[in-house]
Amino acid sequence: MGWAVTRRLPTQRPLRIAELGSGAGRFTSMLVTIGQGPVYAIEPSEQMRRVAVAKHLQPEVHHIAGRAESIPLTPSSTQPLVHANRSSAKSG
Repeated sequence: MGWAVTRRLPTQRPLRIAELGSGAGRFTSMLVTIGQGPVYAIEPSEQMRRVAVAKHLQPEVHHIAGRAESIPLTPSSTQPLVHANRSSAKSG
């Protein structure tokens, strides 16, 4: 996912990234590194958010309850919106 995401993001840093459907945080740390700024990890499942919170203690990661149908951020609060499709993500 790293290269695929990097080449599509704005070049300006730091970025404020919204990660929609962040799950247990598989890509969250990478997004912090790539964007050099905060990541808003949005996930509807409380259980998945708990796992993600335990894994990602960086102050740049903000775990938020939310769904694609109702993103709990204002449109101008983040620059890119990222979603990793599980069916296309490589395991590793």
